[in-house]
Amino acid sequence: QGLVVALANRGFQVVAPSMDYLRQALHVRRLLEIPAMIEIASSVEPDRLAPVRELADTIMAAGVRGDIRSFVETDYTFHWQLTSLCGNTVLTSLIEEMRSRARLVVIPSLTAQGNLVEIAQEHLDLLTAIAERDLPAVERLTLAHMDRTHDAIRHAMDSAG
Repeated sequence: QGLVVALANRGFQVVAPSMDYLRQALHVRRLLEIPAMIEIASSVEPDRLAPVRELADTIMAAGVRGDIRSFVETDYTFHWQLTSLCGNTVLTSLIEEMRSRARLVVIPSLTAQGNLVEIAQEHLDLLTAIAERDLPAVERLTLAHMDRTHDAIRHAMDSAG
């Protein structure tokens, strides 16, 4: 996926995506994820949200503890499982590929800003809106969560000079 490059006689190196790529990928994610979340909210059976809710609770607990590793690992699984509820594996894979590339830049920025509990709460709020089939709230919350990613990218760019 271009996240790692081989270095002659030295092994491998993780390559952070360019800021231009991150901005473009976030735009594509907005085009894909918001309709996907609305589709999920319109059709998902409530019992299918229970395992995703458990992941969101785990993310919140990790955020409260300041356990970055657990937060990030569970966040990955949370987003994968939530998006997969749309039933489109190609869409889920595409979104997660873009999210994975962004994580290299976004996670250090979010960690530095110290707002893991707020991010975790966004997950819980989104799941509540999905369960209630509140489509305007699903759209608003998904966009707000993605705006946080945009802000983290901008913060990373500012920090990089």
